[in-house]
Amino acid sequence: PTLPAQVEVLPSPTLQHTHVTSPLTTISISIQQGMNRQVRRMLGAVHLHCVALHRVAVGPLELDLEREGEWRYLTPQEVEDLYQAAGGLEQVEKDALLALTDRIDRGTLDKFEHKTLKTWFANLGTNQQVGMSNSNSC
Repeated sequence: PTLPAQVEVLPSPTLQHTHVTSPLTTISISIQQGMNRQVRRMLGAVHLHCVALHRVAVGPLELDLEREGEWRYLTPQEVEDLYQAAGGLEQVEKDALLALTDRIDRGTLDKFEHKTLKTWFANLGTNQQVGMSNSNSC
């Protein structure tokens, strides 16, 4: 199950150089969590075909990138805004730690994640040892 989405029908732009022959409708969809291919699945569930997706924001960040593949560094304020939107740095670290320990239990933790987890335990000042084994346990 996913959280509810907000959908708004927008004025459709005139598309040039397109192979689409049926009428197009432009919609804005706001979702609170991004599951894999969630928007495409939602549209498919109501028998709509997605021609193109354009992400305009991630959490509190408005994306001002103009070309596909373009990127930029986040400002310190944007990083802080993202942490706050996710419940604060402490909550983000707690959630990440839970996700990593779940991956240990399932035996799907890679070497980089193992090193990250050991570093977190060291930074937390715990004496817990984290290891990888064939038995999928710590």
